[in-house]
Amino acid sequence: MRERSSSDEGKVQAMRRGLKGVVAAYLLLAVVRVLAVPSPAVDPGRWHLLVIESDDWGLEAWFPTVEAANELADLVPSRPAWLKLYGRSSLESAAEVESLSVLLARHHDRDGLPAVVQANHIVAAVDLEGCDPQGRPFDALPFKLRRPGVCGAYERPGRVEAIDRARRMGVWRAELHGLTHFDLAALEDAWGDSMQVRAARVGTVAFPGWLTRGELGSGDRLWENELVFTAVQRFIERFGRPPRSVIAPDYTWNAMDEDAWRRSGVGVVQGKREQLDPAHPGRGVTGRVRKALRRWWDRRRGTMCYLERNARLEPYGSDDPQCPQGAVHALEEIRRAWSRGEAAILEMHRVQFSHFDPEVARAGRAQLDEVLTRLEKEDTVRYCVDIELAQLMRRGWSVLKRGPWLIVRNYTGHVVVIDLPGGGSRVVDTGTHILEAQGRRSEDFLSPQSYR
Repeated sequence: MRERSSSDEGKVQAMRRGLKGVVAAYLLLAVVRVLAVPSPAVDPGRWHLLVIESDDWGLEAWFPTVEAANELADLVPSRPAWLKLYGRSSLESAAEVESLSVLLARHHDRDGLPAVVQANHIVAAVDLEGCDPQGRPFDALPFKLRRPGVCGAYERPGRVEAIDRARRMGVWRAELHGLTHFDLAALEDAWGDSMQVRAARVGTVAFPGWLTRGELGSGDRLWENELVFTAVQRFIERFGRPPRSVIAPDYTWNAMDEDAWRRSGVGVVQGKREQLDPAHPGRGVTGRVRKALRRWWDRRRGTMCYLERNARLEPYGSDDPQCPQGAVHALEEIRRAWSRGEAAILEMHRVQFSHFDPEVARAGRAQLDEVLTRLEKEDTVRYCVDIELAQLMRRGWSVLKRGPWLIVRNYTGHVVVIDLPGGGSRVVDTGTHILEAQGRRSEDFLSPQSYR
């Protein structure tokens, strides 16, 4: 037997190195597959899906009347300019809801459905005047909570009826924003403070830190659970079904809030990328890495569906489509989202539609009208809401009652058999199918687990 030459030894070493490289590559691939966040079941960008998410509806803030806003103007910083403008927004009126509803009803997508706003609602208000006999105590605080807009300085006649008409028209989908939007524990601590008393005289809430302290994120599990469960219960009382999607006030929440939402049947969390968690502020390199890892882990668990806002339409009184966060910028963001294979989720707060200066609200409607007009003329757009998008991402098809329609979307690329609410099944080909809602009153036929 001949001895190995140096060249033979080199070949053996090279083969060993190659084998180690192959093994390492397979191990790396296995790790990536284990750690990767699951991909959506469909390509939402291909279908040009657009969700319009809008916060602060039902919020009794910031001031009830023009006179109150003038009297307490010093409580709102004048810089940045948008914050000063925000301070002159208020609880929406019936006329403002009607104006937005008419605008949405004028627009129709590729499937013939009208545009729809997903209005994220605050469901209670601090009963400063004690004028609502249905007001109820909350955790022995020195005040009761009542229904928004029914009496006192914030009374808005016809508001509830206007929202319900918009829901029946299929242009308004209510989801959850929060209980009152205010940090109730901080308000309790400040009860009797000069700022609190001064604001209460004109029927509104203000206290030290009122613009920066969110409703959630305290770290007290019992307190957080009570806030979430009370908000969900009041939402059910108002809208006749549980909320399915949520965005926390001031984008501030933590893991225990998500646990409470999930137990209450909420399966969609909006704006995860913008989350502020007081326990993990994300300051410095280490903090930012830790925050990113926590977000990744939440996504990896797959217990909630996280939908990111990837477009903004926040003109704050400007009717120039070229203004910062105006129509042109929003259109660019929407189209970029589609090109990345994402649904476009457009953020537009209530301040753009409800304001003491009617020109601010008119400009907000005009900017939205411009966006929808151009999308319908230049693109193929489909209007939907969070719960539909969550179902599509998880299983490729969705079922939802909106207004007079039962909307069935099958974007899997193949025929599926879908069990329809109320019994029976239907063979559904690829595309959007619009059926009659069969006289059912509920907007939501889904169990809490049906889209996870």
